[in-house]
Amino acid sequence: MLITLLVLALVGATGWWQYRSLSSEYVGLMREQQQALTEGAAADLDYKLGVHLAALARAARELGARGFADPEAQQRFLADKDLRAMFDNTALATPDGAIVAIHPPASQPPNVADRDYFKRVRELRQPAISAPLLTKGNRQPAVVMAVPVEGPDGRFAGVLGAALNLQRANVLGDLSRATIGRGGHYEIVTRGDSPRIVMHPDAKLLLAPAAAATAAAVDSAADTGRDLATHATVRSADWICA
Repeated sequence: MLITLLVLALVGATGWWQYRSLSSEYVGLMREQQQALTEGAAADLDYKLGVHLAALARAARELGARGFADPEAQQRFLADKDLRAMFDNTALATPDGAIVAIHPPASQPPNVADRDYFKRVRELRQPAISAPLLTKGNRQPAVVMAVPVEGPDGRFAGVLGAALNLQRANVLGDLSRATIGRGGHYEIVTRGDSPRIVMHPDAKLLLAPAAAATAAAVDSAADTGRDLATHATVRSADWICA
């Protein structure tokens, strides 16, 4: 009986060790596959954001060459330009933040001088992508992409901005509807001390502070091994896709 018990214990221990080994290898393989999917999604989003910024920069060069003398012509430019197929809203602002042209038209366009993205473009003369925010007009969750506009003399003349509504079908809204396997989804959060949610399948969470656990998982390269959460950087916006 003692020998039988020892044999059974040995067989049981061997079976348990093999199960743990196979289970660990399976989880590792799943994690590698999911990491590849996450990196692919982040790279694709990064490319699309770059395309959007490039289109906005081309429009800014055209507007700059025309000058700021004719607001009606600028309004027609924004309405006719192909940007309307890429963005939900476009606006042209002077260096003091006053909007001189906007599409779709608005009866009382807001001043954007207090917006962080506007300040960055004005100070650095470089394109910028905002953190998620509520638009001043219709209070919709959005991300604003902005580029500097130079006048015919080469001097800084204003800022051309365009918004992506986070609840509509666009480069960000489409990703929120994508799934990974059974029950998996993508999330995007900003970096920094106070990360906020840029994209999430649950629209109620947009702009909300990222949960502490989520923020820790996506802002650290350490792998805890307790779940299949993976992450990758969206470089053009300094976001994290998870």
